Amino acid sequence: MEGAELKAAREAAGLSLEEVSRRTRIPARHLDALERGELHKLPPGPYRSGYSRQYRMFLGLPRWQSSPSVPSGRTPVRAPPVASPSRREPEEARKGPELPPSLRPVLRGVALGALVLVSLVLLVKVGEEIAGPADDSLGEAPDQILELRPTDKVRVQVVADGQVSFEGVLDPSAKAANDARSQSCRPGCRFTAHDRLEVAIANLSLVTLTYNGRQLKPLGAQSRSRRLVFIDDSAEP
Repeated sequence: MEGAELKAAREAAGLSLEEVSRRTRIPARHLDALERGELHKLPPGPYRSGYSRQYRMFLGLPRWQSSPSVPSGRTPVRAPPVASPSRREPEEARKGPELPPSLRPVLRGVALGALVLVSLVLLVKVGEEIAGPADDSLGEAPDQILELRPTDKVRVQVVADGQVSFEGVLDPSAKAANDARSQSCRPGCRFTAHDRLEVAIANLSLVTLTYNGRQLKPLGAQSRSRRLVFIDDSAEP
């Protein structure tokens, strides 16, 4: 019987049903049914002869002359070749589930919108970094423009039109990170106001001041803490 021949060939090759099933992709229960001759447990149609032929080819046995899947008195129908899934299934698994055609334009639009939004956010952030600490008011151009160029770390408070615009440490290092307490100033930090600009500097000797394009050097001790008030383009120590 074919079943006994299949089982003997498998055992001679030292293979288990599970190993044959893994390599041929034929369920182990169907392989067991073939070896036992219980053909009624196999799937109907061409799979029955296809499984038998594939199992025999795997074991290196010659083709079985009388197909057990064909009842007597009927003309045998040639079963279509069972494609080895070892080549086809991995390729289909790599493709993944295919999206319906109606969803593809929607997903492309969502992806494009997300890309545009990210680009706008990046442009705004880059623009803010390029603008630096300048605090010009929107609309009317400021009347007071003061640029501070520190030569070393120095604590500064700037009040523009009654509002504190900066209070912290100015650092001439280009590597200093801008935050609420420190600010990198290379080549300089720029502050603006319309009517009144007040600057308190812990050590005036560590800072060069340029007011409305004109460099200033206040009188008096430069190494002490000083407070400068600018009103209507005039400077008062």
